[in-house]
Amino acid sequence: MTFVMKHYISKDKAGNIHIQNAVMGQFGQHHVHTPAQFRKWSAKIDKSALSELKGMLCDCGMKPGEMRDGR
Repeated sequence: MTFVMKHYISKDKAGNIHIQNAVMGQFGQHHVHTPAQFRKWSAKIDKSALSELKGMLCDCGMKPGEMRDGR
């Protein structure tokens, strides 16, 4: 059995990009990028693993470069 990590993308009011990782419905890391950092990070990720949550704003309060485990 192969487990696929999905990366769910949302933004905050400042335009920073938030990524919530999940495998089989279990949340993993939540990390934040500037748009430029996101372009660099996402270049290494299979596009089929990215899923944009359009219209959803993240209000976690984290800033670019910050990461936490779980959610």
